Amino acid sequence: MLLYLLTDFARDAAGVRDRFANDPAAVLDDYAVAPADYSALLELPEAIVALLPVGVVDALRTIKEVPPPALMWPGPTLTIRSVVPEVVVAGAPVPLQITIAVDPPDALMAGKPFAVEVVFRSGRAVVHGIVKRPIHVPPPPVEAVTFHCVACFAEPGDYHVEVAVTRLQPPPYRKVARWFGTLAVRGA
Repeated sequence: MLLYLLTDFARDAAGVRDRFANDPAAVLDDYAVAPADYSALLELPEAIVALLPVGVVDALRTIKEVPPPALMWPGPTLTIRSVVPEVVVAGAPVPLQITIAVDPPDALMAGKPFAVEVVFRSGRAVVHGIVKRPIHVPPPPVEAVTFHCVACFAEPGDYHVEVAVTRLQPPPYRKVARWFGTLAVRGA
């Protein structure tokens, strides 16, 4: 997975350099880079780095300039179970209901304040959803959390959905969930 990160970083595929500069933990999570692999990458001697292709050398030096994430959450895996409705119309605010599955069930999530960010991506189009508060969290063990958000899509297309959950109290952690389906946005 580290090789994929380096390749995309060298080409700046999907704006990975900016994403990494803003949130290295989320990018490492996106590419499933193990903490040990990331540490080994940061500790590569310059003599070895100099032997690599120029694009990879630039990527490595840029990665080394970004401070490493303070903590990668080793907790449960989050996945998006559903997005309702699955087909919406562009040009107007759309209410959506998103359910996140927590595997294995997590007793730590209940009662702790957390932030939720929702992002919809289709090619170069990026839409940020506005999450409605409060988010109801069932009593532990938490197996799923359902919340509502509103998004306004300017362009039709098939959008991938990402949800980032960040615990606000120490020790902080951030986890990104993805939906393996697409949200279809049709023209008005």
